[in-house]
Amino acid sequence: MTKRMIVAALALAGIFLALYLLLYKLGIVGELTCSVGSCETVNTSKWATFLGLPVAGWGVAFYLGMFSLAVASTQERFAGSRGMSLALVAVSGSGLLFSAWLT
Repeated sequence: MTKRMIVAALALAGIFLALYLLLYKLGIVGELTCSVGSCETVNTSKWATFLGLPVAGWGVAFYLGMFSLAVASTQERFAGSRGMSLALVAVSGSGLLFSAWLT
């Protein structure tokens, strides 16, 4: 259960980061503050959209789904569920593959 709570906490951090990038992409946040690399260059490149939507928006949706799944898996009825563990692995694996493709 503790590992699933860690996954939920990391997904929550991902929600906030992806939301920040999405708000920039939509013009709501005027300036990005990144300590590594050039976030503005990446967020304005041709790779910043996927299927007509900002990649940051896809990130928000992904992390919301991951967070929801991780929180649901901490409930008592799913505590020993192998299915929930496999779902978390599958969803996180798809996120890893998408990130690798973008890289």
